[in-house]
Amino acid sequence: MAEYSTTSSDRDRTNPATGGEAFSLERLTHGMPRSHRKSRSIRKASATPSPASLSGITNADSPADICRTADSIDSVTTDSDHTETGTSAESDAGSAEVIQRLEELLHRFDRLDDRLDHFSLEQVDLSTQGEISIADVEELRLLRSELEEAWRSNEDLRHDNETLTAQLARASASQTIQSKIGVDESLSWEDRKAMIMAQMETDSFDADSFINSLSDRTKACARSHSSDEPENPDEFGTEPTPLEFVESLSRRVSEMEEIIRRRDQEIRDLKNLLENQSSTWQSETRNSGIAIGAAAIAGLIDADPLVIEERARLQQLKDDWEDKFRQTEIEASLERAKLSRERQELAKRTQELEERLEELQREKKNDGRVPPKGRRWLAELGLTPNSLSEAT
Repeated sequence: MAEYSTTSSDRDRTNPATGGEAFSLERLTHGMPRSHRKSRSIRKASATPSPASLSGITNADSPADICRTADSIDSVTTDSDHTETGTSAESDAGSAEVIQRLEELLHRFDRLDDRLDHFSLEQVDLSTQGEISIADVEELRLLRSELEEAWRSNEDLRHDNETLTAQLARASASQTIQSKIGVDESLSWEDRKAMIMAQMETDSFDADSFINSLSDRTKACARSHSSDEPENPDEFGTEPTPLEFVESLSRRVSEMEEIIRRRDQEIRDLKNLLENQSSTWQSETRNSGIAIGAAAIAGLIDADPLVIEERARLQQLKDDWEDKFRQTEIEASLERAKLSRERQELAKRTQELEERLEELQREKKNDGRVPPKGRRWLAELGLTPNSLSEAT
């Protein structure tokens, strides 16, 4: 907080009701926040107030008292700022003392506000010049503006008090939670789980505090691992509720379990493959006596350019001979078909000749004439002397 200052124009203003004690507007308002001001309109005076009504304001809570109150508020606000920055190291008694001082100052301003509410400026008659002079009227107007500024400062300090109270409450709660859970940091998961189960049995386990502590530690880890993230916690966005945090934590646990399950399956597959390879290698070594480096030697031979070229040439020869063999098979098939047709024709002619022979034999038996011996061969051939004579 900046210190208050009194200007020369403020030193010239004095209030006759307070014994000539200087009252500075800048002393009241310098360095005080302007947020959350409550609008309050005070009607301008139309007449001069009576001394009794003026003394009702200045006797109990004079501008000097307001100045002293402002100084006290300034010191308390400064103490509150220091308390806000070092709240993790202070005790609960110091926080309660600061809150008590702020509450006392707020009560004093409430009393001043009540007196302002009962004081009616509508009763002032500027046309009356008998009791108070024009200088007193100007002084009254100045006092009215200063009181209005004091009331606004009161509202600002009330808001600051609420803010500081909330911050102190959060700091005290976090300090209490850290004092309860800080011991768990050095414990293993089994010991921590046993302690949580014991707290649940005795109904002393605070689930909200435990979840909030987990959330705070998660955010702290995220901030420590990412250097480009802002330091202001408001820039992280809206804080998740405990239920949302538990759901997200459950999702992460499920994802990690799925990853672990896949890794276990991969490990089992690799173990099975290793066992199969080991058994296969042992059986091959025992049966054929192949050395372990046979596969490597075969790989070296396969990679030789001469071997590759020779294999390509052999493959070409193989393809050529396969084509020739295929063509030879086709030609042989055609020849077999031709021979089969000729064989069938010969068989057919043979059958016809046999039938003709049988027919001739039947005719010979039916004829009954015995041809001469010398002409028997002619009869066998189907030739007769008549046919021979005709032929000649």
